[in-house]
Amino acid sequence: MIAPEPRRLPHKTRPPKGKRVTVCIAAACAGGSYVVSCTDGALSQAGETFDLALTKMAWFDDWQFMYAG
Repeated sequence: MIAPEPRRLPHKTRPPKGKRVTVCIAAACAGGSYVVSCTDGALSQAGETFDLALTKMAWFDDWQFMYAG
C-alpha cells in the first residue's frame, strides 16, 4: 500500500497588526469534573478600550459562560 502524498493546509490569515482580539481559554480536567479557565479583561466600544480587573466570564448554576466584548 502506498502512502498518500502530504499536502499543505490552507494558510490561515491573522488579524492586521494592532487589531486587538479577545482571549478566552478553557480546559476540562479530571475527566470533566473541573474546568480551568482564563480570559482577558479588556472591553471596547466605539474605538475606546478599557482594561478591567474583571474577567469576561459568568457562572450560571454549574455552567460557565465566556464572552467577547
